[in-house]
Amino acid sequence: MNSIAIFLMGKKGLACLESILNTSSVELKFVIYATDKNVEKDYADEIIALCKKNNISHYNRNTFDETKLNAVSYYIAISWRWLIKSNLEKLIVFHDSILPRYRGFNPLVTALINGDSEIGVTAIFANKEYDKGDIIGVKKVSIEYPIKINDAIDRISIC
Repeated sequence: MNSIAIFLMGKKGLACLESILNTSSVELKFVIYATDKNVEKDYADEIIALCKKNNISHYNRNTFDETKLNAVSYYIAISWRWLIKSNLEKLIVFHDSILPRYRGFNPLVTALINGDSEIGVTAIFANKEYDKGDIIGVKKVSIEYPIKINDAIDRISIC
């Protein structure tokens, strides 16, 4: 069985953590979370509480030692804003767009501004070029306008 660590934050990160905890196909070794004082609700408290409830080791990104990543098969980044330097060949990124259309920062907002009828998430293997790794899979959802960003986040959180 593969073991994983996840880097996550926010509502999407919490939804992914809940999903991973409900599957038996991987062993979750630990969680690295972040806080964000620039949003009304960053979900860090909920992530910590879920980790504690399930006896999952968890670390704040500011105190995490990346050498711990050597103990896992893969690590996954969900809603992560910071560079992860260790072992790119083991890093899977969940990107908030249907790649390759929207690479880079804030692709969900860009899709909404452009009036896309579908939004989604692409899982890719990381590489040195941002958002250009090999695609593992894509999950799409249809949307109708008007839509608020919070509703769009809710829609892709299930992806």
